[in-house]
Amino acid sequence: MRGMHNHQLLAPFVASVQVATVQGRLLHLEQEGYPVLLEGSGRVQGELVELTDETAALHILDLLEEFYGPDQPENVYERRLTAVSVSEGVVSAWVYVCAALTEERCLAEGKAVENGDWREFAAVDIIKNSTGDH
Repeated sequence: MRGMHNHQLLAPFVASVQVATVQGRLLHLEQEGYPVLLEGSGRVQGELVELTDETAALHILDLLEEFYGPDQPENVYERRLTAVSVSEGVVSAWVYVCAALTEERCLAEGKAVENGDWREFAAVDIIKNSTGDH
């Protein structure tokens, strides 16, 4: 997401960005400090990024997300074509979701992001952590 820590990795390949949502549920992995998307019936807010060089960008993202190919046992995430809602309607886009083999750990260790908005959650969480208000 724009303004977030790892956006710099994707920035050279960004043609456009628009607000988007996907079906699922979002957890915050507190130890790691990042979100994880799981299958679910809620709505998760994010961004749809159009890329100038999809192959190069996905290679970088696959490394970051520890995706080694479809259904590989060492995957932390799976990359799936998913229905993504944007202002113009629904499009199909690549989305990284929690791999089945890591889902149990994520559920045990993750904190629900109830409204599905990572940007809002992270901003509030950073303020709480900086003031010691847990």
